[in-house]
Amino acid sequence: MIKPKTSQDLFNKIRSKFSNIQLGDSAGNVTADPKSAVFFDFEFSENSDNFGRVSISIADGESMKVFYNQGLVEKIDDAARADWYNFLKPYTAGF
Repeated sequence: MIKPKTSQDLFNKIRSKFSNIQLGDSAGNVTADPKSAVFFDFEFSENSDNFGRVSISIADGESMKVFYNQGLVEKIDDAARADWYNFLKPYTAGF
């Protein structure tokens, strides 16, 4: 099971870069409590450009799954792409 601090930490990391985050709990219900969230959904945007929705799941308690349209990384410039991968990098070594 995901520890509340882990959910809160992930929320804080996402919130530091993106706004309008929608959270979901393990039952699939919308929640406003980051500590009980296991689903995080937000719009990837740089400056005033929106590139698509991103969904992150930590529902299985073992790993983090990131879902996004492959076109997202093709639409953004090299600097934004590097920022995106750097944003994800801390979580790829194990969650």
